[in-house]
Amino acid sequence: MKQKISIGLLILIDLLIVNLSIIFAYLIKFDFIIPRTYFKAIPILLASASFIKITIFLASRLYKSLWKYAGTKEFVFIGFYILVGNIALIGYGIFYNISVPISIYLIISFLDVVMISSTRIFYRVIRRTLSGHSINSKNLKKVLIYGAGDLGAIVLNELTKKSNSLYKAVVVIDDDRSKQGKKIKGIPIVSGNENLMSVIVKYEIEEVLMAISNIDNTVLSKVYNVCKMQDCKVKIMPAISQLINGNFSINRIREVKIEDLLGRAQINLDNDKVVKFLKNKTVLVTGAGGSIGSELCRQIAIYEPSKLIILDNYENNAFYLYNELLRIHPKLDVKVVIANIRESLRLKRIFKEYNPCVVFHAAAHKHVPLMEANPTEAVKNNVLGTK
Repeated sequence: MKQKISIGLLILIDLLIVNLSIIFAYLIKFDFIIPRTYFKAIPILLASASFIKITIFLASRLYKSLWKYAGTKEFVFIGFYILVGNIALIGYGIFYNISVPISIYLIISFLDVVMISSTRIFYRVIRRTLSGHSINSKNLKKVLIYGAGDLGAIVLNELTKKSNSLYKAVVVIDDDRSKQGKKIKGIPIVSGNENLMSVIVKYEIEEVLMAISNIDNTVLSKVYNVCKMQDCKVKIMPAISQLINGNFSINRIREVKIEDLLGRAQINLDNDKVVKFLKNKTVLVTGAGGSIGSELCRQIAIYEPSKLIILDNYENNAFYLYNELLRIHPKLDVKVVIANIRESLRLKRIFKEYNPCVVFHAAAHKHVPLMEANPTEAVKNNVLGTK
């Protein structure tokens, strides 16, 4: 019912415009003083134009368009069917010998296009304004859009047209200097090369939406680290293929995950193979008290080895790890061995005593700047120790 009322209202408006276009065309043509010789032709032209043009508009299903989403294509159709209508009107005038100057038809066509298109644009503006007022802007999250390309435009479109959106775009960042200082859909575009943090602070940004397809891992990491310092969330868009397929939705924007920062595809373990490799076997981890070694031990413990040997030359870390593993895996057979991997005789005795099936070698000096300053220690530990 609501749709029928809307269509009826549009038809009435178009009827009014079609008639006004003819009257204005005569007034413009004759400097607002219409000769009496044309008085007889005008009513006939008004009636015939109303019937012909509205019939063509109805036949072309022009009133079936969703004008709140209308774009260039819809307005091209308006121009085309107005042209068809006026050509039909000219044919009607020639056939029934109605005296109308050809310039009148040209002015009518121009006025039809301008006035009918304007009503549709006005409808969109009013609808968007009213929907905008229905949102309490104080409750909206202030958002920074990173990227002023096609994807950024799609995101801004989605944000502005959704009356129930939780976001309010306040600024766009792009590294392209030709775009900086300009606006996209009324939102300013600024540079983010050096001053991302200052932009976040200035605009009180709560969330950053990454609107770049095939985003570079380095850029994402930089943005993520800056936002983390400012307690600001970073979210990324779905794949560009999803946008092409028309599946894009604000609801599909997700927060950045750690694996997004890897710069490569996430490695998924084949658990069946890992179980066969570790279960019921004696496993030795060197440098087990370190960050890498301790995490290895935690993961290995899950796969139920018959014995897990923690080897480290620093007793504190080994002790804490030992207690942690026993607390989480009380049935696990864990042994702590304090030893230096550079002492070959000590290692031979350890291997003879425990006879490990699998060795994870994580004992190493890993802080590169320190090892560059102490190369002999790096070689003794990381090269000779490994050998």
